[in-house]
Amino acid sequence: MTRQNDILRVLATKSSNKQLVHRRALAAFADLKALLRDTASELNSQICAIDQSVVVEFVDRGEYEVEIRFSGDSLIFQVHTNAFALPGDHPLRQTDYVKANENRAYYGLIHVYNFLSDFFQDAPNERRGHAPEPPLRQRRGALPRGRHGAFGHSFDRI
Repeated sequence: MTRQNDILRVLATKSSNKQLVHRRALAAFADLKALLRDTASELNSQICAIDQSVVVEFVDRGEYEVEIRFSGDSLIFQVHTNAFALPGDHPLRQTDYVKANENRAYYGLIHVYNFLSDFFQDAPNERRGHAPEPPLRQRRGALPRGRHGAFGHSFDRI
């Protein structure tokens, strides 16, 4: 087999599968965003009937990020712009499901962060009104490396 055929085989399998996983992660994130939008709207209506000073706010920040604000907290949901493969020694790789099709070892990643809303109000590049810093998915070093993620935690359990 020639080197070009090897490259073509990788593009047709691994690269194609990663694109499929990413598209499915984006579709799942779009569904999550719709659910969050509806839930925030319903909760806001219900809580405003009880106490008008409490607000539940949904903020759509584009295809890859959404924020829910309530009671001084901000929940930020981000879908990662890449697909990843489980490490070779991950227990899920030993399941019949993954063994039957190695492409099933790939997954998309949705991060959920919980911040105090004051963090964003006091930040030098306030998220509202100024150009924000690049999201985590665009910064160098934010991608999982090998067996441990960017924050050093193990991917042994999902």
